[in-house]
Amino acid sequence: MPIAPRPPTSRRARPRSSGNVGRLLRGDDAAPTLTLETKIRFAGAEERVAFARELQEAIAVLVSRYHDSADDGRAFTVLDVAHPEAT
Repeated sequence: MPIAPRPPTSRRARPRSSGNVGRLLRGDDAAPTLTLETKIRFAGAEERVAFARELQEAIAVLVSRYHDSADDGRAFTVLDVAHPEAT
């Protein structure tokens, strides 16, 4: 699913993002942070595990594509967090 400056209208998952995402996508001045947030409901544990695997693979692809090992680049920490909602 591509990241867009405006969230899609889907009722299943509505990603929210900081205004910095739009700046990054437009190539404006470098934004110091990137925040993505969405909600997802899994049918069961198998789907949750499959999602986690696919997300890990997608992040690995992006990191391998964009990581610059030169010392002169700016380092960022990428953090992926998922937790059940409080009931």
